[in-house]
Amino acid sequence: MSRVGALLLILSISGPVSMAQALAGKSCQADSDVGSIPYAGCSRHACYTWRNAKCVSTVGFCVCEPGQCILDGSCVNKGDTSKVTGGTCKIAGCNAWRHATCTGNGPLDNSQCLCAADESAVAGECVAKNGGCPKYTGYNCHWFNTACGGGATCSSDANCECAADECVVDGACQKASDAVIELSRSSAEVRNQNRSEAAAPFAFFAVAFLAASALITVVVRARQASQQPDTMSNYIQVE
Repeated sequence: MSRVGALLLILSISGPVSMAQALAGKSCQADSDVGSIPYAGCSRHACYTWRNAKCVSTVGFCVCEPGQCILDGSCVNKGDTSKVTGGTCKIAGCNAWRHATCTGNGPLDNSQCLCAADESAVAGECVAKNGGCPKYTGYNCHWFNTACGGGATCSSDANCECAADECVVDGACQKASDAVIELSRSSAEVRNQNRSEAAAPFAFFAVAFLAASALITVVVRARQASQQPDTMSNYIQVE
């Protein structure tokens, strides 16, 4: 049995609740996190626009309104889905494969790539909230190599994407159906999670390297300063 077939079998055994959850996307439920958003302070500035939160100046935190919960660091209405793709657009625009809109107000705002009201963010890509699925295979194409594998087509933005009536599953395009849509969404989220976990050690070592470099620079400069002659002291001694 192929990997795709095995995944379809597992999903069919999981039952209709799993299917409904996958079709709805990551949604705000009654038992979702509520209250203040972790690591979202607003003592000197307003909450970032993409958080859809209000600033409680007395405590310095961004909090959600009653009837909302926290998904991907933003406040979402009960029954709605996350719009946060994880892409930023402060310097450059959103990656075309996200099909998202850049949201931000001014230089002090943290511009983020967000999905529309009738869409859900699935593994960083905006798809239709009801019945949508990821199209981006994770590969790019260029003018010197426009071939895309897995039945995908090279888009005008040089991304390998599936057709409107297809979903991407493990890098290949398949005709959309309820089972394929669920499989596409779940496999995309797993792939996105694995990608984040794989990148975490590199980010840690990068930060550690920068911290070590800064510490070495400080130590070297301190030693150089201590080795320089005290010209004023020498002058006084001569006198």
